[in-house]
Amino acid sequence: MGDLADAYSALTPSSNRTEVGKVLQSIVLAPGFTVSESTRTKLLKNLLNDIKTAGSDSRISDEDASQAILAVKMLGRNPQGSDHLATESGLSDLLNIASNLKEKGHLDAACEALRCIANAMLLFEGGRSTFISEEVKGGQVCLKMLNEAATSDEIFILSRILFFTTVSRSPFIIWLIEESHDGRTITDIIEDKLDLALSRYLKNNKANLAQEAIADLLKFVFNLLLYYPKMVDCVSQSSSLPSLSSNEAKIMGDFWSPKLDGFLPPILELYLSLPTPNTEPTPLHPPLTGAIHSLITIPVNNALRSKWFHTSSTERPDVVQHTQDLLDKSLSFYLPESESPDSEAIRDFVKTKHPSDDLDDILSPIIILATRLCIGDLSARNRICNWMVPEDMDRDPEKPLDERSNTLGRCIRLMGSVYHKRLKESVGELLYAMCGQDAGVLCSKVGYGHVAGFLFEKGVMSAPTAESSGDGGGDSTSAATATATLTSANGETEGEGTDERANARATLESEMTFAGPSDTRQINPITGTYIPEKTSNPMDDMSEEEKEREMEKLFVLFDRMEKTGALNPEQNPVRKAIKKSMQQ
Repeated sequence: MGDLADAYSALTPSSNRTEVGKVLQSIVLAPGFTVSESTRTKLLKNLLNDIKTAGSDSRISDEDASQAILAVKMLGRNPQGSDHLATESGLSDLLNIASNLKEKGHLDAACEALRCIANAMLLFEGGRSTFISEEVKGGQVCLKMLNEAATSDEIFILSRILFFTTVSRSPFIIWLIEESHDGRTITDIIEDKLDLALSRYLKNNKANLAQEAIADLLKFVFNLLLYYPKMVDCVSQSSSLPSLSSNEAKIMGDFWSPKLDGFLPPILELYLSLPTPNTEPTPLHPPLTGAIHSLITIPVNNALRSKWFHTSSTERPDVVQHTQDLLDKSLSFYLPESESPDSEAIRDFVKTKHPSDDLDDILSPIIILATRLCIGDLSARNRICNWMVPEDMDRDPEKPLDERSNTLGRCIRLMGSVYHKRLKESVGELLYAMCGQDAGVLCSKVGYGHVAGFLFEKGVMSAPTAESSGDGGGDSTSAATATATLTSANGETEGEGTDERANARATLESEMTFAGPSDTRQINPITGTYIPEKTSNPMDDMSEEEKEREMEKLFVLFDRMEKTGALNPEQNPVRKAIKKSMQQ
């Protein structure tokens, strides 16, 4: 469609403004596939030059600038022929145009010019480093504009540009964190803009635009929190972690710099203030998810504990209560009633709500946040543990823990998931953390059978003894042995009718029970539910056929673990149990 370039080239500074407007409109409306690569390149260069020199000596007047920028934006959406926008010259022109338009009061047109920059950086990765080069210095200009931004639209597009400039490690990130910017730190600027956007979002003043502004601002912040600790010498958050130089690999959350402490208050305030609907659209959605992603990079340490658990005079829930509420709402929404997380219906439902994400991506962050709270603070750990497994919890054997429609039941069902490996691991770490990372306490709370696979992955090859649990929760000394003797390495029944099988069953029957510290009723150490009072052993009332069926279920469980790679063959307790039985 070369006539577009010809039509535009035919315009002169003296051309009628109506004629100029028609040509610009034809460029805006032209379908992308109808414009050749050479035509697009020629038009973009001419348009940028004319907008930059807008006035009496240019084809474009100040009044035409908005439409001309729109034409540039539409042309730049197609990467074929628009690579000029990502060059040093193109980015510098767009940046100067945006600054000049803003100074002249054409804020909407200035934002459109910034959108052209963001789009070029999206399409052409090389443009990101070019933009923050010494020749362009786009990062410095955009940060200054963000500091002065007073609208959600400005905050949104400037945050998106800064997000692109920080998607990989660069000296620009260190400059952002360590330098003063017109007398303010980067955390001061971020806090100011988050407060501004949040107030407009909560007042429903152009809520959608404010929501997008918060979401992109948090993406930018996440990049800073992710990369800065990896680029400089930082404080290890665990005494067990080795000292690493800035050039060595560091895991997110393991190392931290006090220079980032200022990010916590505004992000936490945002997290606690954003509304969380029970149902639609979903309990977890931007910008709330962005706040969660940022929070899980920030340690719960001594220096920050007062900020994490600061309580205001309002009746608003604190971070622990809010996280519990959000976790409960989210699990209830995505895993209704007592349905298996691996069911096709659940997976289809998730796809309708999040076409590009799976359940692992959606739920893991909030679970990780709860886990970090448990690990970092004793009070938070006890609150979450007592919420998940209250002392007076109903342990009725007619209501197995893994079939209940509460948070604990959903977590236990996720522990047995085949489709959601990352989520399964995250839930296991949460349960482990809320029990003080003590396998004995964990088993006494929920039953060894529900966490056996997770503990094997942690290197716990047998159920811990009562002494190791440290909470008087009962004796689960041989729960692992009892469970281990029920399956074979290949998932098939071994030793049926033999002494080995008899020994395995005897082990199970002799160690199925333990007494609670404040209750005379006995608890099945495998299931975590009470054993009926009418018998000291739940297997006494089972026929041989029923016992066989129950043991076959456990055979299948360990076989699945081995086949999916969750359990190494040499770690399979069945192999060890059968071998031990044969030696007796």
